Formats: sequence, structure tokens, C-alpha cells
Amino acid sequence: MKRIINGLAEMLSPIVGLPVLIFHIWQSTSRSRGEYQSRNRASLNQYQEVLDWVKTQNLLLDTACELPLPQNLVHITQRGSVFVLHTADDRYCILMKTWIFSGRENFRGTFYCDEPLSENDFRNYPYENKNCIRIEGKYNCIDKNGKEDYGPNFKELYVSQNHNDQLFEVYYTLN
Repeated sequence: MKRIINGLAEMLSPIVGLPVLIFHIWQSTSRSRGEYQSRNRASLNQYQEVLDWVKTQNLLLDTACELPLPQNLVHITQRGSVFVLHTADDRYCILMKTWIFSGRENFRGTFYCDEPLSENDFRNYPYENKNCIRIEGKYNCIDKNGKEDYGPNFKELYVSQNHNDQLFEVYYTLN
């Protein structure tokens, strides 16, 4: 990546200021990647702490919402919030979005459920050739502004890494 950017800068150097602009773009992309990796590690290390806090919020059964995290946990996700599902069968699931692609619904994150997921919680999508977490229910997800969130939060999470039957690294791609 660095070689490509340096080549672009060299090729376009007659244009005043362009090499500086290209350097700043490269630097901000590197910083963003580093921030994502830091949030991803934190989410994998502190998921139980997040879940313990979520359980103190007294959510009704069959409810999904986005909650702002307390100050000591905001660094874990890109928006400083966690998506929570309290299922009709009294399970708690959390989704910590550690990377949200700007202008789109695409994201990467960490999913954790306080009980092991069953076969019914997965769906195989042949075109992705990966397992997909799909927690069924009548719930609608409400974002932190109180509006309905039509995103795929607990209905279509592609598994990129399975740590155990409760903890998963997931992603969603609209296209």
C-alpha cells in the first residue's frame, strides 16, 4: 500500500500539494486500521464486562436496542455503543461494531451470547459459503436515538471467526 501511494505521489508531484494530501490520506487510513485492531482486541477481551453491564439495564424479553456504553467501555466500539438482544427465551446477545464503513451499513464486529448458540441460530448462505448468525424473533431493533434500525444486527451476521459456541467475530456486507 505504501509503495502504491509513494508511486502516485511521485507520478503526480508536479501538482502542488498533492503529495502532502496523499500522505495524509495514507496516514489516516493507517490510523483507522490501527484503531480497528485495538477495538477488535478490546471487544474480544472485554465482552463479558460489556454483557454484565447490559444485564443491569433491565431490558424486556424479545427486545433489541442500541445502548450507549458507559465511559469506561466506550473505546471498544466505533460509535461507543453496543447492540443488545434480549431474546424471548431469556438469552442476552451483544454485538459490538468495531468497524463501520462510512456511508454504508457494512461493518465488522464481535458477537457474544450468554448461552451457546444452537443450530437454529445459524443459516448457511451458499453464495457466501459461510455460516450466518440469524437469531429469530419478533423484535425490532431500536437505535440509540430511539428510531427503528432496519440493519441486520441480529438477523444476518456472517461469521469470519468462531472462537467457541458463544463468541464470534462477524461482519455484514450490504453488497
